Amino acid sequence: MEGGPKIRFPNPGPDPDPPALDPPREMQPAAHGVLAQALASELLHFRASIRSMTLERNVLVRGRRGRFFAPPKKDSTRVNERIRKSPVRLIDADGSQVGVVDLEAARERAAEQNLDLVEVGATADPPVVKIMDWGKTKFEKEKAARESRKKATVIEVKEVKFRPTIDDNDFEIKAKRAIRFLKKGKKVKITVFFRLRQLRRPELGTKILDRVTEMIQESEVGEVETRSGLEGRQMVMILNPLS
Repeated sequence: MEGGPKIRFPNPGPDPDPPALDPPREMQPAAHGVLAQALASELLHFRASIRSMTLERNVLVRGRRGRFFAPPKKDSTRVNERIRKSPVRLIDADGSQVGVVDLEAARERAAEQNLDLVEVGATADPPVVKIMDWGKTKFEKEKAARESRKKATVIEVKEVKFRPTIDDNDFEIKAKRAIRFLKKGKKVKITVFFRLRQLRRPELGTKILDRVTEMIQESEVGEVETRSGLEGRQMVMILNPLS
C-alpha cells in the first residue's frame, strides 16, 4: 500500500562464526603426519621413475611394434683406410717387431699378405698397428663373448605380494608360492603393500615378514638377504635360495 507505514527490520549484525567442527579421526595430527610423509615419498618415487624412463628412452632405439631396444655398439677399432696417423709402429703377422714405418708402407705390407692393417694401440705415440686377418679375429672375439654370456649365471627374481590384513588361507598360498620359487633356485622379493589407513599400523607388516621368514627357515629352502622397514607404503624382504 502506497503511503502506508514502513516496516523496519532490525539489523542482524555480522554473521556469527560457524561452530568449530572436530576433524575426522583420519586427520588427527599424528596420523596426518604419517599420511603426508607417505604421499611425499610416493611422489618422489614417481618422479624418479619418470626421470629414469626418460633417460632410458633417450638411449634406446624404437624397433618393431613400437618396442625400444639398445642399439648395437659400434666397433671403434680403426682398420686399413680408417687409420690416419703416420708414422706407425708396425707389428708383423707373425708377431715380430718391424719398427716405426710410414703408414702407406705398412698398408702395402699388409696388402702383400692379403691381410688387414689394424690399429691396436691408438693412444701410443706413434700408434701401434698390427697385420692380421681382422675378419677372423673379430669373429673369434664375438664367439668368445657369446660363450661367456652363456656361462654367466642369471638369477631371476620373483615377487610375492602381501597385504597387512591378509587372511590365513591366502597367506599360506602365497608363502608356499615363495617356497616353490626358492626350490627352483630363484630369488624371491616379498612385498607388503599398505593402504593409507593401514600406515598407522606398520607392526602388521612386520608380523607378515616374520611369519614368512619362519616358514622359509622351517622348509630349509632359503635365507633372508635383506629386509627393510616401512619405506613409503611398503615393506620389502629379499630371500635367497640355499641351493
